[in-house]
Amino acid sequence: MWGLRNVGEIVNVQEVYAGYPNIFSIELHHGGSFTKFPNIRYINGQVRYFDVVDIDEFSVHELDLIMRELGYDGTEIMYYHFRLPNEGFDFGLRALGNDDDVRNLSRYVTHNNKMIKVYTEHGQTNLLTYFMSPTGPRRVIIEDMEKQDSIRPSSPVVAHEVVTPIQIDVGEGDLGLALTLYKSATPEFSRSKGWKHSKGASSTRKFRRIYVCLGPLKKGFKAGLREFLGLDGAFMKGPFPGQILSAVGVDSNNGTYPLAYAVVESENTSSWKWFLQCLAEDLELYSNSNFTFISDRQKGLLPAIEQLFPNAEHRFCIRHIYQNMRIRFKTTEYKEYFWRCATATTIPEFEAVMVELRNYDIEAYQWLLKIPPHHWARSHFSGRAISDMLLNNLCEVFNSKLVKGRDKPIISCLEFIREYLMKRVCNVMKVLNKCQGPLTPTGTRILESNTTLASKYHARWNGGQKYQVKVPWNDQHVVDMEKRECSCRKWELTGIPCKHAVASLNEMADNNEKVGELYTYVHKVYWLDTWKEMYSFKVEPIKGRAMWPKSDCPTTLVPPPHNKAIGRPKKKRRITAEERIEIQQRKRQANSQSQNDNETQSLSRKFLTVTCSKSQTTETKPTRQANTSSAGPLQPHTYSLFSTVLGMHRNDDQGFVKSMRFAQQQRSHRSRAPFLNLVAVEVDETRRRRIL
Repeated sequence: MWGLRNVGEIVNVQEVYAGYPNIFSIELHHGGSFTKFPNIRYINGQVRYFDVVDIDEFSVHELDLIMRELGYDGTEIMYYHFRLPNEGFDFGLRALGNDDDVRNLSRYVTHNNKMIKVYTEHGQTNLLTYFMSPTGPRRVIIEDMEKQDSIRPSSPVVAHEVVTPIQIDVGEGDLGLALTLYKSATPEFSRSKGWKHSKGASSTRKFRRIYVCLGPLKKGFKAGLREFLGLDGAFMKGPFPGQILSAVGVDSNNGTYPLAYAVVESENTSSWKWFLQCLAEDLELYSNSNFTFISDRQKGLLPAIEQLFPNAEHRFCIRHIYQNMRIRFKTTEYKEYFWRCATATTIPEFEAVMVELRNYDIEAYQWLLKIPPHHWARSHFSGRAISDMLLNNLCEVFNSKLVKGRDKPIISCLEFIREYLMKRVCNVMKVLNKCQGPLTPTGTRILESNTTLASKYHARWNGGQKYQVKVPWNDQHVVDMEKRECSCRKWELTGIPCKHAVASLNEMADNNEKVGELYTYVHKVYWLDTWKEMYSFKVEPIKGRAMWPKSDCPTTLVPPPHNKAIGRPKKKRRITAEERIEIQQRKRQANSQSQNDNETQSLSRKFLTVTCSKSQTTETKPTRQANTSSAGPLQPHTYSLFSTVLGMHRNDDQGFVKSMRFAQQQRSHRSRAPFLNLVAVEVDETRRRRIL
């Protein structure tokens, strides 16, 4: 249906295709190549236009036919890319290699955009756009052990028209590349001849990276309505070196929601950028996306986020900031000032605490100013994340659950993570089935707390949609019920009405205004239905390894270099300086408490009345002085036993010997120690009198 436009002909496609929503034109750049990132450019190429292209019938096969129309014979490898409207080359290029990529392109064919720019590369490519292709269950990077200069396809294509002796089915594409593998590929793939080995090519490849984002978790995360992710990395403890990069979200109950993870060779800018590119493709994030991340400022992560998502909000975990601060400023007063600065929700409150810190220590104030406050202070956060979280505990909790899996081989580690995620969904479902009410337990608890505090506030209506709310201790704010905002910004940050908003709603109810249910003013993120929808997507079980299908890939995949660590493998994480100080303080307190307990003497039982449980008779205990012995007080049956033994052996020398042996045999018995002491004293006293 498409046609090649004559050279020099100009067509206004917006007017011509006005009544045809599925028709568009292609501006095809061919014969050139891209320069490397950054500042990507397409050089040494030509441009031709193809009109009347139907998006419903368009496929990669159509691009192959277009290239044949331009004179290409189809024996050389072709890489197709399309450019997003109004985007640059660095972050606006997308792969066009399979049906999923074509469906991604169809989203940009609108009534305002009828011209799609497509770029071709021949033989090899320097771009990483094919990494973001969604085809295939996993994304793997395999490194050639000999050549490392370019990128070539090494995974199969499902081609309906190609019949070859070696063909691997990995997806449902038309003519696209299923996976693009990092570094040079050993075999070459020809769309007309299938797999073939080039001369001198290596048949062995070394594993480098793998990215996993399970489909049910991706759907559940999107259903959660919260664009907030924590990023972190953890070391592999097994025989193969590397790190596990993870992206963890927040569910409707403010719990963790693991989304994606990857095994990489090390934590650097390249690995983080690759991980974020794969994540962006799954979540449909672009350079202008207003997403929110929180991290520990890992090595290489900051430049990766700045390059890929310049408009994203990036928060820093304040716990790790304080750890760096404590190295120089050790007293607890600095922690109090820093915490007050971070938790302040308004800029005037933040500036007031910063002034107090400056008056306390100018050096600490200047040290803290070097970190921009929009990374760590709530007063500078936007409300688009619907969370005021300051700590990256999301990833810390997830990493703690993987301790037993990180010391395993790579495939076993990935299986351990998948089984944990499948089990975790079941555990949350058990809690979900017990919940009642319109909100999640966390949302209900926060709203009830704000409702209790709101009873102390007085709201005054201005006649419109705004209220002035105050209390006697100079806490006065303005609530806009139309915009659902409060000048304290807590409603904006968390999505739950603050105490000032609840007080305004109470005033509205007193004025006989239509208020409705209180939970309707809470963001849908905290609704119980949203929480149930997030966990309605289940991780499917898989068969055992013995039933896994064999791969017919002509290359052999070998593991990374084996690294046997010296000594016993470490399971526990490294303790920080702050935690070490806290442990020492707890030990000192425990030692001092034990010393005080040892010095404490037992109290006197003088005039203590005791009632017998059988005869119900009462008698007064005899007077007993404070006993410092660890053996305990003398019991009543001890007195009677003591009198009996001494009465039997008072005038018998053999009786004294038996008493002494009895004392030695029973000395370890705690309850009889007072009795034995009295026996020994009485025996010694009786023997002394007889000798005299």
